[in-house]
Amino acid sequence: MKGLIFFVLLINFIFLCPNLVYAGMGYHLKCDNCQAEEDLLFGIGMVSKVVANGYCYNCKKYVSITHGTAKDEKGLYVNYDGSTNTQEQIEAMEKPLGYVYQPALGKIALYPCPICGQPFIPIKEEGFGTYENPTKMYCPICNKKALQGRGGILWD
Repeated sequence: MKGLIFFVLLINFIFLCPNLVYAGMGYHLKCDNCQAEEDLLFGIGMVSKVVANGYCYNCKKYVSITHGTAKDEKGLYVNYDGSTNTQEQIEAMEKPLGYVYQPALGKIALYPCPICGQPFIPIKEEGFGTYENPTKMYCPICNKKALQGRGGILWD
């Protein structure tokens, strides 16, 4: 009987663990100065991938380049809203417009805003620090070093 229980647990572990690998992490951003708030998602899930998040100064809002990872019967990638993308469209989305050099960070990719097409610099997930000790960053709205990101949003 113990062998059967172990076998059932082993089979569940084998089939469930690959699904645990597909998970994204999110952060809640809040500025202590201007009180601006935003939730940003990072990573790859079973149904979608976040290529880049950032702030578009032209649109005056946070933007995200996201596409589906699951394919339909025609081989097209399906997004959360039901729209589809071809492999070529996915590759174009993931391709930066170009690169700039910033002394503190090095080489930085510029991505096109999905709304207006103007370039934006992606926010890196590594810059948020820990939940207990978040890093203060410059807020794109008020330009004060008062923006904090706290993790804990698990998605997909």
